[in-house]
Amino acid sequence: RKRQEERKRIMAMELKFVAPKMEETFGKLTFAGVGDAETAYVNGRTRVTGRNYHLFSTRQRADDVVVTLPATVGEKHFGYDEPVVLINARLSASGRNIEGSGYTDYKMTADDMVTPEEAAKLAQAGKQ
Repeated sequence: RKRQEERKRIMAMELKFVAPKMEETFGKLTFAGVGDAETAYVNGRTRVTGRNYHLFSTRQRADDVVVTLPATVGEKHFGYDEPVVLINARLSASGRNIEGSGYTDYKMTADDMVTPEEAAKLAQAGKQ
């Protein structure tokens, strides 16, 4: 009985996001362009809460990869097709039912986006 309750509890856990193996899933990422800003209405004013960026992937070739960064990191400026690295990338999924068919939308978020050189410096600093 106790085992059944534990099993139900585990099965009822909500999956908030998946941390992908970036190299295996996306290969190399390069900058493709700036997308829309995400906004929210806060205390009577519209505030930017995040910014979307389009990336090219050597593995996901059908579509651009869109990543959302928090507004707190500021606007990012990269050259077209410049290599980039996502810091703490996460994928979340949401599903919907349209006329009996299931559809899934995936959203990629990250804490920051930097050049490979900056990522190497951050990794080195983290080891110290």
